Amino acid sequence: MQHSGDGKVYLEPQVAALLCSTTTKTLRDWRYQENPPPYHPDLKMYPATDLGIWIRTELIFKKGRGGTYPNLPDLSRIPGRGAMPTGASDSPEPITKNDAEIRLKTLQADKVEIELKQAAAELIPVDEVTRALTNMAMRVKTRLLRIPTSLAPLITGLTDVHAVQKRLEQDVREALEELSTDWRDGQDSDKDDE
Repeated sequence: MQHSGDGKVYLEPQVAALLCSTTTKTLRDWRYQENPPPYHPDLKMYPATDLGIWIRTELIFKKGRGGTYPNLPDLSRIPGRGAMPTGASDSPEPITKNDAEIRLKTLQADKVEIELKQAAAELIPVDEVTRALTNMAMRVKTRLLRIPTSLAPLITGLTDVHAVQKRLEQDVREALEELSTDWRDGQDSDKDDE
């Protein structure tokens, strides 16, 4: 352990590896992976406070031998959760009757909450949203594709590039304005078809 001029305490690699329950080689390899442990290259040491935060937030995602996650916490201790495999063994602990009842009640409460949000129009079924967006996209496409047909006779005799550009911009803006003011038109006609 070493104190430095920046007010931080630094740990030697052997101590940092011990805290991470790994070898110094593995700890060093982690420095070249995504979300590496904090390391001070000049001192060749690990800042203690930053390493502690890293251990709490990132160490659980580091794989051990065989691709297991040896640093996963025991999630079965969380109320309402069944036993979760930690990677140490292939078979999870059985779910208790109490865990199953809590899970069922949670799912039932979630279902009621979804139904209430649907009744309050806070949730919309995916197929309705998909249908509305498809309808809107088709209307935009149709309206924009009409511009060349309606505009061609009007700009045929124009030789001034700026006048042509101004007329094109005007028609595109009118089309977009028309679409923005009546974007819901045609939405209810889809429901009538069902």
